[in-house]
Amino acid sequence: MALSGLLLFSMLAMAMSATAHPPDRMTIIYNDRLDVLTVSIDHDVKDRTTHYVEKIEVWIGNSQVIERTFNEQPRDNYNERFTLNTVEGDEVRAVATCNIDGSLERKMTIGSGITASGDQADMVDSMLYVHAALQVLGLVLALVAIPGGMHFYSAWKAKRKPTGKRRRHIRIGWAVVGFWGLGSVGGLWIVYMTSGDFLGSPHGWMAFATFVAALFASYSASPAFRKAGYSMRMQTHMPLALLAIVLGIIAILAGMMTAGMI
Repeated sequence: MALSGLLLFSMLAMAMSATAHPPDRMTIIYNDRLDVLTVSIDHDVKDRTTHYVEKIEVWIGNSQVIERTFNEQPRDNYNERFTLNTVEGDEVRAVATCNIDGSLERKMTIGSGITASGDQADMVDSMLYVHAALQVLGLVLALVAIPGGMHFYSAWKAKRKPTGKRRRHIRIGWAVVGFWGLGSVGGLWIVYMTSGDFLGSPHGWMAFATFVAALFASYSASPAFRKAGYSMRMQTHMPLALLAIVLGIIAILAGMMTAGMI
């Protein structure tokens, strides 16, 4: 009887050991402008209340500065964020420990702006560049559209028929909206990965305001707004277009500051 119990216990222990595992993937991202460390964890489990990451430790050099414990995990893929004061050159290490068996560690050397290390580090770095490129391309196209827009505006003020290519100007405007819209979507993902503070990001609010201003500026110049009359279209489009350009420049500068470029 005792032998049967021991065998049953051994089989259960082996079964638990076979299904238990440390986190599958982990990425750590630090934003030195916000002093926020994000630990992004992938830990695929069947029951998040019995098999979960029970502890995350954060070290600076050889000193443990944070230990956070858990009784379950919210999802298979989730982020935990920590306020962390560092200086450039510090070595930061994060360790995520499974409640049943195993742990996973990631470390990085703090740089300027946003520093990432781990399984999604390359994606984070790539998204930063893609986001910046989309925002800058949108601004460049908006600036390219200015001469055509000023030509139509001057013709309207002088009450003469414009001779420029209106359709091309409108298409450029919608291209600006497209670039800034995609840039905003990428920006949301970056905020999620680097701080999670969607409402507290000045750069994010500027980027969103830029997109909205460009969207309404393009709509006001499009045939869909034709019923308002040409005069109303010009009076609406020009201020919104100029506002979008100004906001776009401010948003890009704010983003460069957040990323540590300036």
